[in-house]
Amino acid sequence: MVKRENTIGNIIFWLGLFILILGFMVGLGLGSAYSEFGEIAWMITLTWWGSAFISGMLFIGFSEVIELLHKIKYGETSPQNEKKYEVKHVIKEEEIATTIGEYTTQRLVDLYKMQEKSIEEVIVTPFQKKLIVKCVNNKNETQYEVVSTAGNDAINSSIDKHPKIKEWLSENKGL
Repeated sequence: MVKRENTIGNIIFWLGLFILILGFMVGLGLGSAYSEFGEIAWMITLTWWGSAFISGMLFIGFSEVIELLHKIKYGETSPQNEKKYEVKHVIKEEEIATTIGEYTTQRLVDLYKMQEKSIEEVIVTPFQKKLIVKCVNNKNETQYEVVSTAGNDAINSSIDKHPKIKEWLSENKGL
């Protein structure tokens, strides 16, 4: 079974399974209770089975939607999709706006000017709203940082705090 990382999605998934199982058992029980001459009343049984199937599958479907939204929000991708991507966009500072948009570019430039760092390259990753920025600080040290562009602010952090992104970068860029 797939590991679920969102608690609400997990609860709704198990509730959907519970509805399926309970509906099957109640359908059999009521079909037998209303039977004549020892034969199951199939209309009652099938009505309960159909209702339980539709309700249970709706709950399971909603749990999948919640799980996917959770993965999108936190920038997670499945392992089989990560291997398909290669570094295709290595961008110099003057070319940033054409690839990631003017607004995001301005947020990046402002963020790094405020921290007294200069941007050397921006690498677009397959991770949702995550960029890798190669920058040089005022001590002339080169650093790789992950920038999250979700929301109104660009937030940067060390690439060491993002093992999946660091692994992706080393596989595709050879660092």
